[in-house]
Amino acid sequence: MKGYLDLKGLSGYSSYSVSTLKKLLRHPYYPLPHYVVRGKILVKVADFDAWIANFKRVNAKIDLDSVIDWACKEVGVGNGSKGPGAS
Repeated sequence: MKGYLDLKGLSGYSSYSVSTLKKLLRHPYYPLPHYVVRGKILVKVADFDAWIANFKRVNAKIDLDSVIDWACKEVGVGNGSKGPGAS
């Protein structure tokens, strides 16, 4: 893989369209890092990979009852039961 890609090359690498990449260069909070050499926009592949990692999301199911039981045990509240009178 090349060290630097123009927007067309980055489009193939990232599956983003060139027009979307142009918008991402000006993202208000997380602008895509890039270089401009004689009017040509270049993006370092390693910089793109690091930048895109900021948007990683992990969706994990949370067992709320287990979290509440654990928290109650940690702070010493109740016996970790699931309600009043539970045995």
